[in-house]
Amino acid sequence: RPASIQDPNSLVVVVHTSAPRAFFPGFSPGALAWFREMGVFDGIAGQLDTNNMAADLTPRLMLARVGRVTETLGVTEDYFRVLGVAVMGPGFSAEDVQPGAPPAVVISDGIWRRAYRADPSVIGSVVNASPFPVRIAGVAEAGFTGALRGEQFQIWLPYTQLPALAGATTLGNVIPLVTLCRMRSGATLASTRQAFFSMYASQGRPIADLEVVRLTDLFGAPGVPLTIIRNDQMIRLIGGMALLLVAAGCTTLIALLLVHYQHRQREMVVRVALGATRWDLFRQVAGELSLIVFVGIAGVLVVSTMAAGVLPHFTL
Repeated sequence: RPASIQDPNSLVVVVHTSAPRAFFPGFSPGALAWFREMGVFDGIAGQLDTNNMAADLTPRLMLARVGRVTETLGVTEDYFRVLGVAVMGPGFSAEDVQPGAPPAVVISDGIWRRAYRADPSVIGSVVNASPFPVRIAGVAEAGFTGALRGEQFQIWLPYTQLPALAGATTLGNVIPLVTLCRMRSGATLASTRQAFFSMYASQGRPIADLEVVRLTDLFGAPGVPLTIIRNDQMIRLIGGMALLLVAAGCTTLIALLLVHYQHRQREMVVRVALGATRWDLFRQVAGELSLIVFVGIAGVLVVSTMAAGVLPHFTL
């Protein structure tokens, strides 16, 4: 689950279905405006679809203080508000997304601390960058690197600045955006789907290729198709892998124990000669095996828990 997002379970994404697990999520800015007019959602924001037809619009921005090209994402002006992510500073305004507006960016807390030594005065100032200087409109909440699991963005800017930044000639009204929609208070995913599809179909538009998916069920990163990774599926996958490892480990362990106790036959004979009963020998062997099994199960649980938290951040 992405850090810093307020109530992520109430956020959904509208996508075009193209395969069982991969989706084409892009909608035009005009479509987002129409979605807002529907009144189905409390808020709707958008971010650049970094795959498919928008590959040439992937921004390449390098802040002089950073010294390298940093992962940058084009977004709508209400991106942070809809996600519920706090921004230090004014953030983006409606004027910032107007074509021809002076370039403005929101930077990550990490860049602000590393490159600008957490200097508050940098907010609102124009800083040197390539291919052109930019105004820092704010600093995103610490830990936030994107709405989708797998994203590691450090800079955000209005999507209308993408053609100039990427050196492309694509017009702003055909830039494909991923829709980030916040459901109304008390609404369920099922009721939201029904309301959205009803409104969509009332305009004579086909809904057969549309789906409304929870944001927390999606994985996305530049160059990677948007993919469903539900938590229950991930836990089952990791659990299955862990069970296979346990089975393989147990098989190996049994073989090692047979060899081990084969070498300890003389010790057992001596213990029996000294008065040990079969029950004493059984308790000794069972205690040793129980300790090994307990340590193995504890290790599997620790590794599975760590993997469940780490895997979503890696590109598939």
